Amino acid sequence: MNQFRNTSAKSLGNYLKAQRKARHLSQAELSDGICSQSMISGIEKGNYIPSSLLLAQICHKLQISLNDTALSDYFEFSNFQSASHKIEQLCNEHRYAELIKFMDNEDILASLDSNDDFQKYYYYYGCATYQLSKQADPALRYLQLALQYTYHTDKKYLSSIELLIISAINLIKVKVANYDNHDLEFAFSQMMNGVYSNYSENLNIVVYQYALALFHEGQIRNAIQVLDTGIKWITSKNSNFMIADLYFLLAKCYEKKAKLKNKNEALNNATVLARVYKQVVNKEI
Repeated sequence: MNQFRNTSAKSLGNYLKAQRKARHLSQAELSDGICSQSMISGIEKGNYIPSSLLLAQICHKLQISLNDTALSDYFEFSNFQSASHKIEQLCNEHRYAELIKFMDNEDILASLDSNDDFQKYYYYYGCATYQLSKQADPALRYLQLALQYTYHTDKKYLSSIELLIISAINLIKVKVANYDNHDLEFAFSQMMNGVYSNYSENLNIVVYQYALALFHEGQIRNAIQVLDTGIKWITSKNSNFMIADLYFLLAKCYEKKAKLKNKNEALNNATVLARVYKQVVNKEI
């Protein structure tokens, strides 16, 4: 555990211990139905950083929120950083009409001066266009334009946003025309094999998009496998972004398979995670 992680783990452990004691709970009482008492002890001592699901369950039992530490990172524009905060907020809250109106602002357009800036701009604009109108053609034009700014076919390591754009393009094609999901599979495989230039929590979206495409194609067993693998991968990154959405989609998959016990477990996880991390789950599957 490096110095940063060690400090973070001890800080989190001290916080949870103080909250537990304030509620007059023993470690055994807190761990009941969640994990082992030794796990709680290890977390409080800073020896172990809990997964996002375990942390959510602990916080739910303590009736506390850690949403301030659960924000996804975002792609910042070089000369207009305040705009990226607003864009991130509107996108995560699914306020797509407001997002497009905000991005049409002349000041934002004037601030974009690099290929990376324009790529990020058209990625968000393309996603918002599709979510708002469900019209594939204009959304795909924006997304394909975004990809052209930095991508070339012989590139060995793709950036986080390039993987996101490839995934978004393929998901739209799958949803509107039963298109081959090869590009989504490629993006997911690149992530699982570590073939990307840098990790961003926004890559968690690729897991969701690939599983959603499989769900819509009726490949439920494959969707469940992708979700299980993706959730473990996201947990290994100590991330919680999109995790509630992934569990909600997993519940829908189990519903299709008539596995009610698995469905209810996944749905409960989604509910707890969404409440603790104050995430808005997309239920329009």
